[in-house]
Amino acid sequence: MFVDHDGSAGTFTLFGQLSGTDLSAGTYGSYMIHFDPNGQPSATAVTAGSVTFDSYTKIVGVVVQPGASSTSIETLDDTDDVFGNPATDYYDESDWRGLELSGASNGDGFTISADGRTFSFDSGVDFNANGIGIDEVRLILQAVPEATTILSWTALAGIGCVLYRRMRG
Repeated sequence: MFVDHDGSAGTFTLFGQLSGTDLSAGTYGSYMIHFDPNGQPSATAVTAGSVTFDSYTKIVGVVVQPGASSTSIETLDDTDDVFGNPATDYYDESDWRGLELSGASNGDGFTISADGRTFSFDSGVDFNANGIGIDEVRLILQAVPEATTILSWTALAGIGCVLYRRMRG
């Protein structure tokens, strides 16, 4: 799956600043950030905030393109079926989703921290919803091992140590 950005650190206010990447087959987590201010379609609203993931989780992909964009990049519409909740009715096939990374003073922007764990839209780069549009971003996260997997590998390592010790002793 080819996504708009590879999760590398920096501040992004233009589409040209993004580093697209092809995520290999595998298991990923996903979060959708959605901003649809009350009072639309006549109001313009600006918001700021951030989300920080734990030390086991890193942002590996970001999807910001609206529904009707390049065919070489997965759009929010394309990723709804893969990463979205089947019970959610997304605003599909629309140019009104995503971000407007125009570099303009009323454009959108975001920052990914140096450790790849924090996604923020503040400090001068924010979400700015105008007219009937909504701002949405899908964050693709590296898979976090389940506790049972970690315990299984720990148990196997322990058994291996015991066997090694018996063979040497």
